[in-house]
Amino acid sequence: MEAGEPSAVNCLILSGDQPMNISWLFNAAPFPPAMSDISISQSNKKLSMLSILAVTHEHVGNYSCVASNLAGTSVMSASLLVNVPPKIQPFTFGEDSREAGDSVSSVCQLTGDLPMNITWLMNGIVIPGGSGSETEESPDISVSQTGRRMSMLAIEAVKHTHAGNYTCFAVNQGGNASYSAELKVNVSPKIQPFSFGEEPREAGESTSVTCMLTGDLPMNITWLMNGILIPGGSDSEAEESPDISVSQTGRRMSMLAIEAVKHTHAGNYTCFAVNQAGNASYSAELKVNVSPKIQPFSFGDEPREAGDTASVSCLLTGDIPMNITWLMNGKVCPSSSGSESEESPDISVSQTGRRLSMLAIEAVKHTHAGNYTCFAVNQAGNASYSAELKVNG
Repeated sequence: MEAGEPSAVNCLILSGDQPMNISWLFNAAPFPPAMSDISISQSNKKLSMLSILAVTHEHVGNYSCVASNLAGTSVMSASLLVNVPPKIQPFTFGEDSREAGDSVSSVCQLTGDLPMNITWLMNGIVIPGGSGSETEESPDISVSQTGRRMSMLAIEAVKHTHAGNYTCFAVNQGGNASYSAELKVNVSPKIQPFSFGEEPREAGESTSVTCMLTGDLPMNITWLMNGILIPGGSDSEAEESPDISVSQTGRRMSMLAIEAVKHTHAGNYTCFAVNQAGNASYSAELKVNVSPKIQPFSFGDEPREAGDTASVSCLLTGDIPMNITWLMNGKVCPSSSGSESEESPDISVSQTGRRLSMLAIEAVKHTHAGNYTCFAVNQAGNASYSAELKVNG
């Protein structure tokens, strides 16, 4: 019979003297108190009926009708067979979320008729593998059959891909059953690599990078430049660098943009993310080609007297290497440090640093009057600045 169906059996006494006693035994013993769902009724002196409202696996066994009178006893037995479907004892991975890297396991214990087939599913998809085998897709998930009515699922080191619902599904001749438990995993942030590009940016260009993440929410995303926090939340701008903007374009996405890069923007930009499970960071370097820029210089407002000394320094910013040249009235002056020109042996040019050059005249004369230009060039561009030397006489 199938579990849940009603069942009844009659015991009819064909002959025998009265008075007569009719009783029932279960597996040659009186009925245990737990089997209170079995009812026995006697409709006349020679007919007794045993009935079960809904049979279960507990009702499986031999039922005996015992009739006795002064002359003797007679016994007749019948077996009740019940197809018992599987029943799964509840299991869980625990109420708290697991940390990435933890090991977890859960056991599916069953009752029901044998043979029985037990299968595990994750989010409704079958996890391949029998006793002790491992899945092809997830080699760190193992399913082992530890008994004919027991199966264990184990994960050696959980990660975010393991989070989900795990179902034990069992089937036999009597039916099937399933039970599910959720595995929660605390997943720390993980940042997808980003880059400003391999080539340096030219000053004035716009640039941006996007920090895309995976991991549990809520998540806080922060940007740093050279290890220093860039203020600003969603669509806000940094106070120190008003042309640097940070915008939160999604709960797991943040974009940093620079409207017009300049040499002060060159450096390492770091996306730092933190959630309940941990934190992560990723950095990318922004390289900027910075053309020369010359700090203004002057020989002074007043003309020089013949015989006076005069000098000016050309101080620059910009990328190295940088070539610095001096010109007088558009014609190149010697640029070697400490060298003197054949035409003007008393004009000397000295390179006192990679970004500093000095022009000096030991004794000015009227032939030295004119415009002196410092011209600098590097990979990013060039710059020039001129100052007039006035000489009396």
